[in-house]
Amino acid sequence: MTQQDIDLAIHILKEGGLIGLPTETVYGLGADAQNALAVEKIYELKRRPKSHPLILHIGKIENLEFWATQIPKQAYKLAEAFWPGPLTLLLKKSKNTPALITAQSDFVAIRIPAHPIALELLNSFEGAIVAPSANRFGKLSPTSSAHVRKQFPKGVDLVLEGGTCEVGVESTILSLVGDQPVILRPGMISSQALEYVIGKLVISPAKVNNKIQVSGSLPSHYAPDTPVRLLTAPELLDYLNSSKTIRNKSIAYLTFSTSLAPKAKNLQIFEMPPDAKAYARCLYEIMYQVDALGFEEIIVERPPQDPSWIAILDRLTKASYKSGEIKPDEELA
Repeated sequence: MTQQDIDLAIHILKEGGLIGLPTETVYGLGADAQNALAVEKIYELKRRPKSHPLILHIGKIENLEFWATQIPKQAYKLAEAFWPGPLTLLLKKSKNTPALITAQSDFVAIRIPAHPIALELLNSFEGAIVAPSANRFGKLSPTSSAHVRKQFPKGVDLVLEGGTCEVGVESTILSLVGDQPVILRPGMISSQALEYVIGKLVISPAKVNNKIQVSGSLPSHYAPDTPVRLLTAPELLDYLNSSKTIRNKSIAYLTFSTSLAPKAKNLQIFEMPPDAKAYARCLYEIMYQVDALGFEEIIVERPPQDPSWIAILDRLTKASYKSGEIKPDEELA
């Protein structure tokens, strides 16, 4: 990546164009936050409902006060601890934040990405960039420039090359707009890490009556083109034995242990890392590969019930939402 690439990206943004932007989480589809027509292009290209707000990316903590107001002290503590990095804060928006970005709500989601290219661009641009994941709405997020081009062969004016994303799944979204900090989307920054910094209990949306809409909050999301099913090893055996139809399906099986995988001619094994961070880093890449190979179904071994795996389980649950749970007797009926 050269200075000419950065300069061209800035020119495109100022002219109301769209760019593919590498971050440490996933690649974003970037536009000038203060250009309404450019932001409209993002919604149109992604086929994203305008009821689904966008995340605002800034380059410095001091820029926070331009876009947000009534900022609690906790926000600054978290920003000092985790920015640049994969944490998004939901705050009360200021009058400078366009309603189109926030889906007409009173709140804005903001973060500083850790990728050096994203930071250089943001600080040279001297503005904010809205950058939801560079994918069709509900589909797999991209973790390489090639993924962006696959999702959008047309419509993106420039894709900045930033290599493979280091984190690999989307940021933790933390709401600071109420009395209690609430994780609205789990990421690789855990509730325990957040609590350590602010000295206050952080709760999950499952434990509150929360109606705030944020990125990735729908039950179906992050899905490859190939249907996904999330099963434990014993459930997989039952599933494979449930009918001749299933036994003839071409299935990709993402598992932690190839030695424990069932032997079936219609099953191709993909061994996944046992470490949560390594798993997150390669998950979407593997999903893109499996999509390209033309399997009829992806079965993923359910990850451990451990706090370090919460974000991954969230993404897999959303990716498999439309497949549901088919019991053997239902398949045979």
